[in-house]
Amino acid sequence: NFYLKTAKDPQWPSRSWIHGNPCAFDNHMIVYDLNVGGSLEALELAQNRLFMSVKHAGDLDLVQIDAGSNAGFIASGQTAGDGVTHAVHQDIPVLPLQSLAQLQHANLISTGFAPFQSKAVANSLAHPMLYQASIREAAYKTQTGTEELDHSFWLNDRLFDQWYFSTITPQNSAYFGAHGTNRSMAAVYSDFTSGKDTLLNSRFSYRLPIDQTMDTAKSTLFLDSGQAKPDAYRMSAAQLNVEGAFNVNSTSKHAWKMMLSSLQGSEIPHLEKQGGGFVNKLHKDAQNPFSRFAQPVSDSVEKAADQRAARWLGFRELTDDQLYALAEAVVEQVKKRGPFLSLSDFVNRRVENSELSTMGALQAAIEVTDINDDFKKPVDMITADDLNGIAYDNLDAAVGSRHAGAPGYLMQSDLLTPLAPVIQVRGDTFTIRAYGDARNASGDIIARAWCEAVVQRSIDYLDTIDTADTAPKELTSSVNELFGRRFDIVSFRWLAPQSI
Repeated sequence: NFYLKTAKDPQWPSRSWIHGNPCAFDNHMIVYDLNVGGSLEALELAQNRLFMSVKHAGDLDLVQIDAGSNAGFIASGQTAGDGVTHAVHQDIPVLPLQSLAQLQHANLISTGFAPFQSKAVANSLAHPMLYQASIREAAYKTQTGTEELDHSFWLNDRLFDQWYFSTITPQNSAYFGAHGTNRSMAAVYSDFTSGKDTLLNSRFSYRLPIDQTMDTAKSTLFLDSGQAKPDAYRMSAAQLNVEGAFNVNSTSKHAWKMMLSSLQGSEIPHLEKQGGGFVNKLHKDAQNPFSRFAQPVSDSVEKAADQRAARWLGFRELTDDQLYALAEAVVEQVKKRGPFLSLSDFVNRRVENSELSTMGALQAAIEVTDINDDFKKPVDMITADDLNGIAYDNLDAAVGSRHAGAPGYLMQSDLLTPLAPVIQVRGDTFTIRAYGDARNASGDIIARAWCEAVVQRSIDYLDTIDTADTAPKELTSSVNELFGRRFDIVSFRWLAPQSI
């Protein structure tokens, strides 16, 4: 039999909600003799399993049962004093995905071989089984011949910068049916390009590629039948602008606070326990909310009647002071780690022997604030002394709150869920000012003029022989190889001397 390893399990203490994967397919069980000298390295495999083998629960009296619901206590503990009867680990989407960070719920690490990780995409936490400056190591001690990988690092590296969700997608799920808004992909596209409706990602606006009509632009994505072309996923970005894209290399605290507060006042639909089941509720005017789930199974940790349960079911609301402290901490991380040359560089931890290798920039910023302090009481923390005798390759990755990864424990991926669709690592809009004067034969200035132009890098290449979706290495025009994308003049004005 098996039971769920709780965060407070005293045997082999581990941060099981981040260094474990209950969705991983496991078709083997390896048993180690803990009394055999030199076996502790092999024991690494067991440290981070959410599921541990035990005898019959009735024999060991491991799990207390809640008399009202006949449910056992799990997640934070196995007793009524420290456990909860329900906890949410994964989110099954009911709407098309809008953010790469939502892939944290996808079971992309389904292997039964360690190291295990949960919520791998958009988080970047060093793993105890990998050396600090390593993301890939040779076959481990189980003689399986497989490599140890920092799955989170590799996934972020492959996904960010190269992929995005256009949200030009069929809207025909049960959710849309319930609201009477079922539409085909072609209808979603037509309503968007005509201005009748926005995409699910409302920050996208339509742009007509240069030298194309709306009909020819549509024909690059759709067949006459209305079905999407096989390569439409490569072409769609040429017809989309991101309104208000944000450069993560910004060191403005106010700019970061503005971005982090983008969901201020939102309505958060959630479930709530009632009797023996759950009912739909709506949390209105949420204060700076961050939710890991499309529909949490509790009100916010801050507002719920049962806060202990909400920490494992609900979402977070931050005060303005907490948000500003977070913005300040993010700026400090940008200064330490930047400039970021790619989004994966921003999302991932540093691969080096330093404090920057333990976690990504946003997670590091979260950890220096008081946002997760309810999960960091002395009894909640795993210390180096607790791990004495366990041969982790990276002890720093194993210490910290036992509850890291709980739904109410704010994670980097929670911040990136709303941010990922609109962030970038460079600016595309520039303000240019110029000055000129006229002089007489004696060299005296007789006239001066100042002007200002706002220019914006566009998607199109300077020479339109290469379409916008052409990769740099596939360019055919020497002009484009030299100058790249074209700049459009957004505005121009003459300036008065007092405006300088």
